[in-house]
Amino acid sequence: MDILILGGPRFLGRHLVSAAMARGHRVTLFNRGRTEPGLFPEVEKLRGDRAGDLSVLEGRAWDAAIDTSGFLPGNVRRSAETLGDRIGHYHFVSSISVHADFSKPGMDEEAPVARLTPEDGERVAAIDPSDPMKSPAFLELYGPLKAACEEVVRERFGERASISRPGLIVGPHDYMDRFPYW
Repeated sequence: MDILILGGPRFLGRHLVSAAMARGHRVTLFNRGRTEPGLFPEVEKLRGDRAGDLSVLEGRAWDAAIDTSGFLPGNVRRSAETLGDRIGHYHFVSSISVHADFSKPGMDEEAPVARLTPEDGERVAAIDPSDPMKSPAFLELYGPLKAACEEVVRERFGERASISRPGLIVGPHDYMDRFPYW
């Protein structure tokens, strides 16, 4: 299977590449090449930026794509439109943070999600699309932004999409220092 991973090998991507290669899949990484560019020399690496140049994705096809780096709906929309029907299946790694209300037990995929409000528009516009994590507004709006990204994925890929909503992802190579914290 030909798999495109949108995002780098910093943490989650590293484990996805290793698992896919162990199963004999061909992997292509699309990212900016800023983190560990020498890791996985046998893997095809396409350089680009979801907030900028996506041209290296044009004219290419993959059986599946795994999106580990979709944080802003505009960036996810641009990537989805560029890839279009040249992706067999699109998997979006979202977050449990999309849920609107954690006070109710028994939440599942049908539980209401947080939504961006018209008042959030200015704050979202101020987030640097090339490096959203450095913005305080991004951290405050993380759940609603991921929910909006999910919506883009469903609109573009329909039945060819799946979405996972993990809680904290921790383990080896976690750069957020959550593993030692817990």
